[in-house]
Parts: sequence; structure tokens; C-alpha cells
Amino acid sequence: MSEQEMLETIKRSEDICSAMVGAMKALEYGVRTLIATHPDPELMKHTWHDLLSDLPDRHQDTSAPNPQLFNATMSAMLGVLTGQIDLAARP
Repeated sequence: MSEQEMLETIKRSEDICSAMVGAMKALEYGVRTLIATHPDPELMKHTWHDLLSDLPDRHQDTSAPNPQLFNATMSAMLGVLTGQIDLAARP
């Protein structure tokens, strides 16, 4: 692979990462809206916590290019969502 081909591959990878971050940011605002407007925040909290116990093990990715980063990021974002859901359920 030539240096030019490697640079083009890196550029494509950067473009894909930028697109993914943009999509994730849009989803984040959508999820925040759903949490804030849920008609029964306490039910959402209990449902989320029931679901949460399975998620890390079920979705642990060992095939990702950087599985430690994937798993750490997923755990961190689950924590952020849990905090937002718990806050919304406060009386």
C-alpha cells in the first residue's frame, strides 16, 4: 500500500468517525427528550435498571479494533443514561 493510499484510508476512517459521532450526538438529544417527557419516570427507572443488569455482558465486544475502549465507553454511556433516568424519576 502506498503512502497516498494509506492517507486516503485514514481520511475515510476519520470521515466515518465524524459521521458516527454526529449520529450519536443526535441520538443523545433524542434520548434526553424521551427521558424528560416519559409519562411514568418511575416505571422507566425500574425498567431501565432491570434491563441494565444484562447489557454489559451481552454486548461486550471482543472483535472491536480496541475492545477495551469500546467496552469502557459503553459502560460510561450507560452510566450517563442511568444518571439521567434516575434524575428524571426524582419526585
